[in-house]
Parts: sequence; C-alpha cells; structure tokens
Amino acid sequence: MLTIEKIDGREAFDALLAREGQNWKLENFPWGSTPMDVRARVCHDGESLYVSMRCYEREPRATVTEHEGAVHLDSCMEFFFSPVPELREDYFNMEANPNGAMKFNYGPGRHGRVKTEKLPELAGMRASRTDEYWQLDYRIPFSLIRAFAPEFTGASGSKIRANLYRCGEQAKETSFVTLFPIGTEKPDYHRPEYFGWMELA
Repeated sequence: MLTIEKIDGREAFDALLAREGQNWKLENFPWGSTPMDVRARVCHDGESLYVSMRCYEREPRATVTEHEGAVHLDSCMEFFFSPVPELREDYFNMEANPNGAMKFNYGPGRHGRVKTEKLPELAGMRASRTDEYWQLDYRIPFSLIRAFAPEFTGASGSKIRANLYRCGEQAKETSFVTLFPIGTEKPDYHRPEYFGWMELA
C-alpha cells in the first residue's frame, strides 16, 4: 500500500517537490508499450489532494486547449481514484495534457460519467515544459470530492484506491504507462478493479 503524505498546504507541497521531486515511478508498460520515464507524487493537507506528475517526453503532443476536450489523444497524464472503495467502485478520472487542459469526471464506469465543472477554477493547474520533460501540478479539493462521494472524509488513515497513467493515442510516442499493472488484453484505463490501495497519512 502506498502512503499519501500529509503536508501543510500548497507552499509545502511546492517545497517538497523542489527538494525531493516526484517519488513514485510508473514502471508498468502494458500492451507492448515502449518504456517511458514517468513519475508522480500525491500528498494531502486534510482539505485537498495535491498531485504532481512529470513525463520525460521531448516532443509531447499538445493540441487541445479546452477543458473536457479529447486530451487523451494528446500526450496525457492521468490520475484515477475511487474515494470510498469500501462502499462502491465509483471513481474520478482526472486527465490533462501539456497545455493544462483537463477532464475530470465521476461515475461507475467508462460510460455515463458526470462532468465536475468546478475543477478548472479550483485546481490551480500549473502545466510546465522543458527540453526534457513536461509536468502537471494541481489540487483536488475534498469539498469537490464530497459533492459526489459525501462519505469521503479525507481523515488520516482513510484509504482510497487509485492508479496513475500516461497515454497519448495520437502523440509521437504512444506509450501506455501505469503505476499499478492492468491485466486487460486491450488498452483500458477505466478498470477500477486494477486500482491499487493508498492510505492518507
């Protein structure tokens, strides 16, 4: 089980990233994908989740600029999580491209998902690029999570199930990369049964 560290707000998260970087390395390359270096860090402060993902990709595809657009066709990094897995497998899918355009939906499966329209104004998304990598840093308020899953407390010791991904269906490098392995024959990230356990410190 992975631990979601507790920190004291966004400034502390930024300082932690500057000092130590992203501490989880995504090392599963399903469906014949070429390995790619992707790293992540997830923390919380009792009021929000803080997510940072970095992909070492020199020429990422970044064509979508509108929220809720087809960001998965671009180079894309994603955080899927089920906030109350002991009650149901409903989950959020947070997907964003190098422009910071994002999709954040909730539901029990791939189809019929509900858009969470308030996230773009609340996430404080920061998308950055260098010659070697691109990076996403954002927050997900617990209040927004509770709007869809009111049983979620966010208390220390509570557990979620989650996975983190990189994809790019029309990117120059189409590699699929995951934190926890997925046992399907064809690419499919909407599989909460393959999410791994994480505990809030």
